[in-house]
Amino acid sequence: FNAEISRGIAFLLDSHENYCWESTWYYGNYYGTYVSVRTLCAANADSATIAGAIEFIKNSRLNDGGWAIDGQESSPLQTALALLTLSIATQHLGIKPDEQWLNESIKYLEETYLPDEGWRSSPFIKMPMGRPYGFIHTTLTYESIAITNNYIAKACNHISRNHIH
Repeated sequence: FNAEISRGIAFLLDSHENYCWESTWYYGNYYGTYVSVRTLCAANADSATIAGAIEFIKNSRLNDGGWAIDGQESSPLQTALALLTLSIATQHLGIKPDEQWLNESIKYLEETYLPDEGWRSSPFIKMPMGRPYGFIHTTLTYESIAITNNYIAKACNHISRNHIH
């Protein structure tokens, strides 16, 4: 499948906007960026694009240490997706991220954790109904405590294994 993989990588390299990838069915900028950067790193693709994604992630962090869907407050799920992107990309490029900076984001996650339920669910999937026909008449949404908590656990594990010592 080398030809298909090469076309897919070329598509990713050409389809970002300021080193951010949007997703049709997912909320925010961070899921699409996470899966695109993960793919580009696995394919050992253009380092400049991966470095650009790192800068996008760094520059879009909010003052509380979290990340958000545009115009909203920080979200633990968006924060986890941004941290995963940052962790994978910096590890791939051999860049050491600032530990204090990472710890501030981990602190944001700790502060949003609820002892009896974990992290609250965050919007994850958005499905614009009628999009193939050019007429979106409604958008269905989905969120899940399990998805939110699993991405946060994955991000914290990746950060602690690879960057915070």
